[in-house]
Amino acid sequence: MRRWALEASSVREDRIRRLEDQIAQLTTARDRLAEGGDVFAASDERMLEGYFDLADLIDQLPSDFKRVEESVTEMHRQIISSFREEDRPIGEVLDEYLAKTDQLMSATAEGRAFEGAFTLLRDDALLLDLKSDLQAILDHPFTVALASAEKNCLRGTVGVIRQGIDDVLSQRSRLTTTLREHIVNHDIIKERELEVLLRDINRELATWMQGAGPRATVPLELMPRTLDMAHLRERFYDPGSETPPPPLGDASHDAPQPPSLADIRQQGGPLLEQRGLAVVAAFAGGDVESAGEAFNGLEAKLRRPVEILGLLHMAIQIDVLDHEQSAELFATMRPDGRCGTSGCRA
Repeated sequence: MRRWALEASSVREDRIRRLEDQIAQLTTARDRLAEGGDVFAASDERMLEGYFDLADLIDQLPSDFKRVEESVTEMHRQIISSFREEDRPIGEVLDEYLAKTDQLMSATAEGRAFEGAFTLLRDDALLLDLKSDLQAILDHPFTVALASAEKNCLRGTVGVIRQGIDDVLSQRSRLTTTLREHIVNHDIIKERELEVLLRDINRELATWMQGAGPRATVPLELMPRTLDMAHLRERFYDPGSETPPPPLGDASHDAPQPPSLADIRQQGGPLLEQRGLAVVAAFAGGDVESAGEAFNGLEAKLRRPVEILGLLHMAIQIDVLDHEQSAELFATMRPDGRCGTSGCRA
């Protein structure tokens, strides 16, 4: 009653007072807990009472969804019957369908339950809150008195909601398909042409009746006249000409040997971690004085041309790149074993 009274009030000061009362109550409870106050969990009897209330509500959900599904099925039958009536225009049938849909979802208890469940499943935050609340209830000691089936029923609440919504949406999809197919197949232009033709026939018949006698006859051709056609197709569909080409032969025995993992890695980018550790170790030993000497002393797999890019990357990171120094030679080793040299300032 307090929650509904808050929403019903249209006086600004009254709403502010009610909200301030709620804030004060919640602040007092939070401060007590923050100062080390005791946390009193609900008793087993209280939790059992709440569980039975929740279980009763959950048990009502499938029947609510079923009533919505049955209402949609009845709407489906009514719309098919309306389409078979020649005096019902499509616009009138669609307006009736939309009106019934709005009435079903807003004016009935089961429709409002469906809309609420549909909103729940579309809101990830609400769905997570529901799962968290269910788990908090199941973690209470009172669940020891519950059977496994009762726990599973409470734990599967989200699944019950999702299954009921899927059934209703599936039935509504069938109804939408019926509407779409009828609208697509309904050719209003042909109906107008037929109406114009029948009107012309009635006009000509009325004119003929004005001067025709009791035994007047109308010549009527029993067989259609010969068509004046200059050319007919001489070649028709031949299934033999539409056969697919023969399957390709097996040439797997001529395929070259696939590259090894080591070969593939040699074609990749710089080995930043391994080369960085090796260069740091070379400088730490005190045997080298420049990056070129450190690089040229590495093993062959760490002296690929692409490793120079990794060396420049490391030099920029530690801010030791000097553009004014003269270039020094880096003896690189390509993956295929060929040697090369590159100039760089570091």
